[in-house]
Amino acid sequence: MRYLVDFFRCLRPKENAKEEQELILKDPSILKKDEFQHYANNDVFMFESAKSNINCLQYATETLRSDAEKMKQLLYHHKLSGLCYVDDSLKVDPKFMLWAVSKYNDYTVYHHPLHYANKILLNNADFMKDAIYYSRKSIDFIPADKKEDLDFMSILISRDSCSIKLVDDKLYKNPDFLSTIVDHKPFVLRHVPQEFISEKLCIQAVLKDARVLQYVPQELLTREFYQQLFSYRDFHSNKVPKSCMTKEFFAVAVPRGFKIPTELRNAELYKYLLDQKLISLYGVHSNFRTEIICEEAVLSDPKDLEHVPEKFRSERLCIQAVLKDATVLQYVPQELLTREFYQQLFSDRDFDFNKVTQSCMTKEFFAVAVPRGFEIPKKLQNAVLYRYLIEKEVLRIDEVPNCFLFSVNKSQQEEDATITNLSATRLVVAPKDRDVMSL
Repeated sequence: MRYLVDFFRCLRPKENAKEEQELILKDPSILKKDEFQHYANNDVFMFESAKSNINCLQYATETLRSDAEKMKQLLYHHKLSGLCYVDDSLKVDPKFMLWAVSKYNDYTVYHHPLHYANKILLNNADFMKDAIYYSRKSIDFIPADKKEDLDFMSILISRDSCSIKLVDDKLYKNPDFLSTIVDHKPFVLRHVPQEFISEKLCIQAVLKDARVLQYVPQELLTREFYQQLFSYRDFHSNKVPKSCMTKEFFAVAVPRGFKIPTELRNAELYKYLLDQKLISLYGVHSNFRTEIICEEAVLSDPKDLEHVPEKFRSERLCIQAVLKDATVLQYVPQELLTREFYQQLFSDRDFDFNKVTQSCMTKEFFAVAVPRGFEIPKKLQNAVLYRYLIEKEVLRIDEVPNCFLFSVNKSQQEEDATITNLSATRLVVAPKDRDVMSL
């Protein structure tokens, strides 16, 4: 009898069949009726109808709804709309559901594909890891009981560090959990609640990747923190973000040979490093060696006078430096080394003239030092020096060593002879000039 019914249906005029098909596209619910059942059993017709109206799919056969390739064509055509009509066998298929998840971000749909996924898949850590890779919103479908599962969450976080936001507090209290996660995914530190962040954890993360330094809480970024980091050979300071290069960082890095980036150089930073005695004036870039910075550097360390630009080496600054360390006298400009300059030095009790290097012992120095009991080193004794000291009335002739007396007297006699000869020349030349004039 059934075959006869199907036979007579086939004898219906084509016009009636076309009208029925149009009715189905308008209202797929009529496929419930017995007289339209033959359409529902026709997979070819239902597949083509579903292209126009995806709601037809709910009345299709199980064979059609379990065909993965055809379902992908329909879902792709309708932007994942109708996923709820797919057979349950596909909702357990990881490949099919991952395909759906991968297309989720391409469209704006109301329900996420995992909304229809079987719980078996949602409890599978490897599947959820891949689902999160394709769509971060997949995190929302992690089962509540799995958020306390160390292994399950570790797998997910290894794919996406944002997954750690869903971790239950019980896991945070596990000392091995964060250490294990940070070891494999250092950037996860940015999502760890602050109350669970420790200095040890931060150092572990930064040693893995120096760029993580930007996520370390400010209160931990102390000079001691950086000293610990630099004590490890694994720490790559050249990878530290410039935004993290604070004065505390430079306080540890610069003494170890780290060069301050051009755009981060400023007078305030150099002043801080000088005040902390972490660098000398030599370490200050020439563009920032201002008069104030130079003066503060010299007062802190007199030897910095060597690196002070000539225009800033004033008499006052030089005197202050030499009074603290007489050896820096060699860096005082020659034009300042006058007898008056040395008199100012010797007038101060703090001046230790015994530390003055021999290269700085000029005749002006001896002119002030000798009257104060300073003995001229044997290597520097010479007739010219003694002659100068006698002329300046610093020494008497009887105070000159015997070995230099002949040279001094000879010089004196030569000078007297020169003066006598000049006078005689004037006496001889004058009468002749007068005779010439008379002529």
